[in-house]
Amino acid sequence: MTNISNPKVSVIIPFYNCKYINQAIKSVLDQTYSNIELIIIDDGSTQYTELIEPYLHQIRYIKKENGGTATALNTGIQNATGEYFCWLSSDDLYDPKKIELQLQYMLKENASISFTNFNTIDSNNKIMHANIAPQFATKTDFYKEFMRSCPINGCTIMMKMDVFEHAGQFNEDYRYTHDYELWLRLTQFYEFSYLNITLVNCRIHSEMGSIRYTTDLLKEAEQLREEYANILNRIIEEGEDYQFLPKEKVVDKEKISIIIPFYNCPYVNQAIESALNQTYENVEVIVVDDGSTLYQEKIIPYIHKIKYIEKENGGTASALNVGIKNATGKYFTWLSSDDMFDSNKLAEQLEFMKSKGAIISYTPVIYIDAQSNPISEPIGVQYPNRLYFLKGLSQACTINGCAVMMEMKVFSDIGVFDETLPYTHDYDLWLRAAVNYEFHYLNKPLVLYRIHDGMGTKRFMDKINQEVSAVRKKHEKVLNELILDEENKKHLF
Repeated sequence: MTNISNPKVSVIIPFYNCKYINQAIKSVLDQTYSNIELIIIDDGSTQYTELIEPYLHQIRYIKKENGGTATALNTGIQNATGEYFCWLSSDDLYDPKKIELQLQYMLKENASISFTNFNTIDSNNKIMHANIAPQFATKTDFYKEFMRSCPINGCTIMMKMDVFEHAGQFNEDYRYTHDYELWLRLTQFYEFSYLNITLVNCRIHSEMGSIRYTTDLLKEAEQLREEYANILNRIIEEGEDYQFLPKEKVVDKEKISIIIPFYNCPYVNQAIESALNQTYENVEVIVVDDGSTLYQEKIIPYIHKIKYIEKENGGTASALNVGIKNATGKYFTWLSSDDMFDSNKLAEQLEFMKSKGAIISYTPVIYIDAQSNPISEPIGVQYPNRLYFLKGLSQACTINGCAVMMEMKVFSDIGVFDETLPYTHDYDLWLRAAVNYEFHYLNKPLVLYRIHDGMGTKRFMDKINQEVSAVRKKHEKVLNELILDEENKKHLF
């Protein structure tokens, strides 16, 4: 629940091999405002991680593979629990009153986004240039500056978290100008409020990205200005008469990540088509090529519409886990490369989850043949309550993996797929998740599950049965305790 008078502020620090990280952390922990969560996203660092260790009990520390600042920021946003977002680079510093004064200003002005003045400092924290944010006499001058450069220092920003729900997160395609791109995107929907107080010290040093990658940065910036020129010109021309676009129409609020593990499957193009043809728009499709030697040509027509990741062969669980690590969505779905989604799958399942307050949901499926013809009625098991669900799951995997939709945070809680289980990694995950989460059943078939001679469940049935027995035995004690708890609750009522 939001605390109106004392809202939580999430400060996200992306960290990659930066020797100033301890100073950045301390500047946040020393804030005069107390309701703060500090999230450090380690973007695959190999140096200076020891500087973080003294603060581990005071921060949230999340490690990920290297993907760039935008990916680190998005990971932080997805894990944040605050009502307001702030970003601090690992080599910069906050003034002790940064959060307090800026939040007071935003609450007073009822602002969604604000930014402030700032200093530049050297490697020894000595001020080089004071109060250097550009000043604008009018709002039109502010928007005109976007046509020349980025007028906002990202670390001076504070904004409401729901801005990301309305307009999307940082665009990871822009490695150096993801902040510039987001501010340009937001100009269509929000007013930027300026607090002319210097509350950030931005460090200038030889290792900073804006110095090392100047050429690439300038190229990206020019590309952005061309992309947003029409929008900016319209805002400038209309001036005070400009009407911000309605926020509910920006994008479907939560991004859903569809992960398609692919290994030598002739149906992969049909799977991709069904993922791209969803009526729900805020989707990323991640195809993880698990060392394929056949049928990659079927993916080529979709390369510009998907994330395509190649890896050595390691099995479906390893491919799913690579997809999860590279996903930026709030929700996870999995589509086997030989199956297909109904075009309304994501929209209807997410709407159902919202109505139930569900973290995990699943649906029945319809079997299809090699030519995509339906060959069954809906196949699925709807249990009357949690007790029967647990009893059913203790005997067999009654959940088709491609029918599942769940929040990504489940993986943070219980871990990802077990890569030591080639065939029953899904069953094992559902059993682990059942300890802490309710599985909600939407009784509508939204997945087409293909039956064909090349499918693993036909080719490796004996091995699958052996693994199923081992997984059941592994979880038997915990499941029996959960079943007993449910039976006791039933007797109480």
